[in-house]
Amino acid sequence: MRLVIRGHGDRTQYLIDGRPVSKEEFDAACPPAAEVDGPAGASLVGWKPLASRALGVHPDQVAEATESARAKGVPTEFRPDGRPVFTCRSHRKRYLRAYGLHDNDGGYGD
Repeated sequence: MRLVIRGHGDRTQYLIDGRPVSKEEFDAACPPAAEVDGPAGASLVGWKPLASRALGVHPDQVAEATESARAKGVPTEFRPDGRPVFTCRSHRKRYLRAYGLHDNDGGYGD
């Protein structure tokens, strides 16, 4: 299902698979905000939990990855699809450091 919002203000259009729908119908079809994939992470105003595709593991390895992160001192929840969920910038930074990784797109505090 493809959800699209076009325009703004009085000219906002809500589309589901190319079909115009009401805002109520569109909202009912949207997954909860925590499940929506898109830009996330650090900003000037805050942070929202980030489920990282790049650091994901195979779904069969979720239990092993969870235990490994706990053993390294960075307890991390993994989604059933294998994506780790970082709760804040410092959590992501500690996780990356524990595994010897670096975020080339990180900001000053990353």
